[in-house]
Amino acid sequence: MPTFNLFAQQKRCGLTAVEFCRQQQINVQTYYTRRRDIRLQRTHRKFVHVKRKVTKIESRLSGSCRLATSSRKRPA
Repeated sequence: MPTFNLFAQQKRCGLTAVEFCRQQQINVQTYYTRRRDIRLQRTHRKFVHVKRKVTKIESRLSGSCRLATSSRKRPA
């Protein structure tokens, strides 16, 4: 039986995780660790890594003073 079915089974039966693990002869710490790992995997899949190129950095200081710089690398 796949691991994720155990979590659904535990919810359906109405037992606490500890009671369920005792009944199924599963190590409680392993149960919680595996559940956490699966949740983290699901969370990471929801995010997309985006690389954004910054071409200009600008900061406005008080008054009319403005500082701007390019993010282009200058040759060494």
